[in-house]
Amino acid sequence: MVWFDFSSMPQSTPQVPVQVQVPVVLVHPLVELLWFDFSSMPQEPRTPEEEDEFKGMLSNINVIFLGAQVLILLDMTYTSRFWTQAEAWMSMQDRSHRS
Repeated sequence: MVWFDFSSMPQSTPQVPVQVQVPVVLVHPLVELLWFDFSSMPQEPRTPEEEDEFKGMLSNINVIFLGAQVLILLDMTYTSRFWTQAEAWMSMQDRSHRS
């Protein structure tokens, strides 16, 4: 396991961990890209430029969840939030030639 330190990220609730332990597979040479939604998308408060960037990302986030492998880092609040449930559902769908 490898530790990633997120202590510089704003903590909106006490349940947000300061450090997250993730599998070494995430830092494996075959892993080309790694995207954490919280730290990769501008969080509030946002500047007007960050707001535009956020809206652009949000309108295309389904491409990530439908087209990439997704690792869910589950905590005690994960199942109580709508957006995380929508992301999980999208990540568990199969693509077809019709969709």
